[in-house]
Amino acid sequence: MGDAIYQSGTYSMTVNGPNGEMPVAGDWLVLAEPGADGNYVITRHIYNIDMPQPAQ
Repeated sequence: MGDAIYQSGTYSMTVNGPNGEMPVAGDWLVLAEPGADGNYVITRHIYNIDMPQPAQ
């Protein structure tokens, strides 16, 4: 990956859905690479939901 750095983790929260509150959980990843000025710049940010959506 050269000089690139990354950070990853998991998340969980409760959100308001059409039928009330529902749990949401997943994983995330951030990739940063050195910019032209030497400061790191976020080049990728992704998240995925792990839990299946409830039946409607």
